Amino acid sequence: MKALMLVLLALAVTSLSLPAAAARSATSEPPIPSDYESRSAIGSNPAHAAILEKADAAFAEGRWAQAASLFGSLPTEDEEAAHYPMRRRCQALTEQGLRAEAVDACNSLLRRVVPDAADLQAAVAALMLGSGRPSDADLKQATLLMQRVEGLDPGSVWSEAARCNVAERISDRAALAGCSAQLAQLAPGSRLARPFTEVAEGAQRRRFLKLGLLGAFALALLGTLLHRVFSGRRAAAMISAAFALLCFQVPAHAQAAAPGAAAPDAAPVPPASGSMSEDPQDVASAINRDMELVQKLAEHVSQAEELVKKNDWAGAVNEFVEVVTQAPYFVKGWRRLCEGYAYLGVPVEGAHACRQVLESPDSNAWDRAMLVHHLLSGPEGKKTEVRAEAKQLADAAVALAPGERWGYDAQCELALLVDDFVTLKSCSEHLDRLAPDDRKTVALAFSVALREKRLSDAEAIIERASAGGMDAASVERMRQMVAAQRPLLARVWRAAPLGVGLGAMAGIIALLGRFFWGMRSRAQRLSLTESRAAK
Repeated sequence: MKALMLVLLALAVTSLSLPAAAARSATSEPPIPSDYESRSAIGSNPAHAAILEKADAAFAEGRWAQAASLFGSLPTEDEEAAHYPMRRRCQALTEQGLRAEAVDACNSLLRRVVPDAADLQAAVAALMLGSGRPSDADLKQATLLMQRVEGLDPGSVWSEAARCNVAERISDRAALAGCSAQLAQLAPGSRLARPFTEVAEGAQRRRFLKLGLLGAFALALLGTLLHRVFSGRRAAAMISAAFALLCFQVPAHAQAAAPGAAAPDAAPVPPASGSMSEDPQDVASAINRDMELVQKLAEHVSQAEELVKKNDWAGAVNEFVEVVTQAPYFVKGWRRLCEGYAYLGVPVEGAHACRQVLESPDSNAWDRAMLVHHLLSGPEGKKTEVRAEAKQLADAAVALAPGERWGYDAQCELALLVDDFVTLKSCSEHLDRLAPDDRKTVALAFSVALREKRLSDAEAIIERASAGGMDAASVERMRQMVAAQRPLLARVWRAAPLGVGLGAMAGIIALLGRFFWGMRSRAQRLSLTESRAAK
């Protein structure tokens, strides 16, 4: 048995040394396939093109500081030319671990261009830099951006990398294993795939090493019982709140059709009175029936609505920007921008668009709830005055339309961030009455039940969520949260069958090992006796 333990220890040490040797032998990283990187034109200036080539070379060789400096030296006046260098600078700063600089660079990128999947993933990676539990605001913003990546480019290397960024920071091992496996298939050995693959493989090697060092299989019973009894209890309240926050990735008021958001029959133009209007005939007469402008803007509106139907919010936002530029008093254009920026995860511009809508007498509860979402998602969402304004807007939305869900959505979103359980419970009950089948309603009701330790109600909510079509991973995570909140004796009793089964299996394996080891020893002694007799 001692010899077996020594062999296991030697194998474990060897397995731990292999990744370090591989890392030392690597000279440069394989590039991500060109399908996943778009290198925009930098312009016709030869000097700029030369700088870009040097910056790309430094980035490929892992010289992050030099790469960030070179990409930062390129001009940013032209949006198309600036897109690629700005993203690369954000990524290089992230690779250096400079969180504040990386977040600033990524925010500048998101404000400067209409972001694609690669830009949003870079922002997620910057936000999730660091160790320990992330702040509620950072986690919420990262999950919102992650959802945008999945919406823009589902199943891509950027989508899986964003999932891994969040999963690694919150120590979600199951999600990390899944996304790292997908990255290994989509972009093997690349800058995005390698860190998460190494983390997953390292965790697997450590698990095997622990099993080998245990030696005595009888400890499987004790280890299983202790793990099932004590894991996750202290963090259950935080995890349930984070689970509910995930349901705000795209607010429910953006998923539904915006009130009054249907495409008009004619294009919008400014009325002579200077007030906001939604009647195309009135606004047309106000500018002496300039039918050429009316027809041009009508085409923009029609094309934008077609893009919305295809879920191409980036293209739709561009069209609506053109509309409100030409017709700044057109309410529906601003309302669609307010909604579109929520899908794209651009809170600053989204808040500006929502405020334009609120200047109209036709603004409604939906508009106020959307502004609350943008304010809380923005870079100043933690400020006291911003949260105070968000509370006023949410309460006003409830007062304006108490029979609709929008104001209660906004109240719950704010309550989750500030940990206002009284408000959270109240708005959750209203949502349960107004939209009982919505994913967010279910998550909020579950969070409230778990915090009040109403475990039977929490289990009933889980069954309701499962019957309503919630994904299996979320349902299983909810079950684990309930299990972690059970009393000690109940958890021991539930874990006992598994522990007894593993203990019995370990005992059988130990007995078989001893039997075969004894047979081998007897055979060796018999062989030695025969050889001595022959002499």
